[in-house]
Formats: sequence, structure tokens, C-alpha cells
Amino acid sequence: MRVEWILAAALVTSVVPQGRAAQPATLTHLDTSSLQGVPVQLSWSEDGKQLYLEAAERDADGKVKKTHSFLVTVANPVLEPIDAAPGWATRYWSWKSYKTPPDAAEPEILVSQEKRTGTATESTMGGSLSESGGGTDNSGTGTGLGSVINRAQQQVKVPVVILKLKGEVVGEFVNTPPVPGYTFGWAAAAPARLAYATTGGRLAIIDARGQKREISGTKNVSLPAWSVDGSTIAFVSMTGKNKYDLCVVEVR
Repeated sequence: MRVEWILAAALVTSVVPQGRAAQPATLTHLDTSSLQGVPVQLSWSEDGKQLYLEAAERDADGKVKKTHSFLVTVANPVLEPIDAAPGWATRYWSWKSYKTPPDAAEPEILVSQEKRTGTATESTMGGSLSESGGGTDNSGTGTGLGSVINRAQQQVKVPVVILKLKGEVVGEFVNTPPVPGYTFGWAAAAPARLAYATTGGRLAIIDARGQKREISGTKNVSLPAWSVDGSTIAFVSMTGKNKYDLCVVEVR
């Protein structure tokens, strides 16, 4: 499937584009308790009336052990658990998270890899892909949780996967496997446009010529997703430990 493109990828200034964006609005507040995991997918229905949100439970190694599905009706944004992703959500995610725009061969998101000095606990831009938790230990031994945490915070060389479009970083995964679509999302129709989380965590838009603009009032963004008519971008914003807002912003 197209969504698997990033797994096989090899190594490999802007003028503000036309258009304006309104101020972002929060549809609903989320937390890992109600979601039973962390947000990992966000899709729009074709009519723009519903959003599909998927959350994932992960084990100690960061591997997904179970996913949970939810619907949010935009006009009445209450989180509704469902048994599985609707067909429209699966179709949306497949083209939203691919390396090129829908039905076009360019522009293409390029993937590179490097080693960077950091801590073993660093993760991707836009918020952690794994659940937080744990406590501290003051025993002073080398086997307590506190000692493990201290060792984890020591400076080490960590792997980094970088996604770029027209020279702009549209995704960065530090010491964690890359997830297509987590930091970016293509618009459905021409002209080609990509919504993405900047390295500073703000929502931004870049077009096929490399022109970009940031959306004010946004932070800690992940899972940016265009409505099919191109009028609105939905996204998740991390607001605190295990807490998120599901937001939308109109763009023109």
C-alpha cells in the first residue's frame, strides 16, 4: 500500500503564499485515558461532517499492541467509540500520508537519516508517539527506576529520520520509527498543498513551489488533515502530559 512508502525510502525560503487562515478552534478535549492510548490517525469524511480518530496502546518497547477507533461529528464534537475504522477513513489515510500528492508524481517528500547527539528518551516533533508514565526512585542503587531514568537522559547518539519537501522539514522522528502522515497531510485536490508541523511544532502549509506560511495560534501540532474540499485543516495539539485538543482551522 502507498502508506508503506516510508519504510523502503533511502537516503537521499520562502515567500508567503496566497490565502488566509482564521484562528484555530478547539472541537473537543482529549486525554490518553478516554482514548485508551495516544492519537495516531486523523481522517475526514468526504462530506466534511465527521472526523475519524485512531488511538494506539503501546508496549514498553513502543510497539502497538492495540488500537481504538472513534468518530467525532464536527457539528456536535463528542467522542464516539466505534468498532473499526470506516472505509472512507482508510481510503483518506492512504493518500493523505503518501510521499506525493494524490494522483500526482511530484512534488515528492524526500527521506534522509542521520545520527544526532541527544537523549535516549527523545522522540518525534509534535508530541510523543508513546504513552507517558512512571515514577522516580531515590534508592541510589544502579537498578532502581531513578537510575534507569538518569542513564536514559545521558547524551548518546540517536537515530533521526528527516522528511523534507522543497527543502523544508515536514517531519522529524528522533529515536523512534517514522510514521507516515503523523507530521504532515496532503490536500485532496490540486494545486498540491501540504499541511505539516514545523520543527517548532506550529501548523504550516507549503505548496508545490516551496512557498510556505505558518498558522498563528497553533503549537505542538500532529496529524494535520485537510477536509476533502480543501477549506479546513483538522489537527491534534498536545496541551500537557497525556492531554490533547482536537482542533480545526479554516484556510483560504
